[in-house]
Amino acid sequence: MFDSEQKINYDGIVKTSITDENDKERIFGIACALAHPLRLTILEQLLTQPRSITEIAKINKITNSTAIFHLKLMEKAQLVFSRCQPNKKGKTLIFYINFSEIGISTQPKAQSDIHIFTQSAGVGEYVEACFSKYLRIATSDNIIVLEHNDAFHSCRFDAQLLCTDGGKFTYAFSNAFAKENTVRRIEFSLELCSESPYFRNDWKSEISFDVNGTEILTYISPGDFGDRRGKLNPPWWANKYTQYGQLVRIAIDREGVWLNGNLSNAITLDCLQLEKSNRLTFSVYTKDDAKYAGGFNLFGKKFGNFEQDIVLRCECEPKRCEIPPPCENAPML
Repeated sequence: MFDSEQKINYDGIVKTSITDENDKERIFGIACALAHPLRLTILEQLLTQPRSITEIAKINKITNSTAIFHLKLMEKAQLVFSRCQPNKKGKTLIFYINFSEIGISTQPKAQSDIHIFTQSAGVGEYVEACFSKYLRIATSDNIIVLEHNDAFHSCRFDAQLLCTDGGKFTYAFSNAFAKENTVRRIEFSLELCSESPYFRNDWKSEISFDVNGTEILTYISPGDFGDRRGKLNPPWWANKYTQYGQLVRIAIDREGVWLNGNLSNAITLDCLQLEKSNRLTFSVYTKDDAKYAGGFNLFGKKFGNFEQDIVLRCECEPKRCEIPPPCENAPML
């Protein structure tokens, strides 16, 4: 019924043009999928966490068959995707949101000279670290507790899940793309959630981010999720622990900072000095004065629900060579 092999749209941005014949069928499918209040409600519910058919039916007070009908339309339009996940009775389909923005243009698609550069960093590949009381990492095989003086132990490079009750972790990326091109947009994506003992789905936490030392955003995580197993978690990982997070996308362009497709504040690319120094840094942290100081969990590509590490995606275009104005004292030819 559902295409379990549909690829995850990590980019999350759907760009179409009504003047492009190849896009018209896609636009029609999206329009049909969005043309019902219940389907809009379901999409909003999937923004907070992935859900099964039974859960969607229950919270919307509809039958499973009605839920399947609406989900099938949205999956055909690639607004959602599904994955099989084991449960006590066998397997169940879990549905995920598959986009962050949809754009429909009236202009023909032009030949693009935009170049995309992508980098990733494992959750244990931090270059700076400080934490309040504890730092636990989970590898593919076991759990390791790191003391303050052991935070940079080489075992951290095997981390697939990082758990801390509070602190700051900084990751470094190459900034060669910014030195060689004009940057139009950068986006960080990572799976994370709050941190509490074992798990609490309603445990809020304020998680802040900075780029090159400039604070760009504070995100309020709604909980430390453990109501169902993360689809990527190894079999030895106990059900009583944190299971999955939410995929958070933070983009910065010439307009400001965007959180999951919504404009958050007016800090722009120019504030970040991307060409300075020899690297770009990205920090995840909790503030000492946070109202919800709930710590955080960072998921690698072998834990949680999303098969990725911390990903930096950069949209650039070649720098234009500008002809300098003639010197006032240059000889006339």
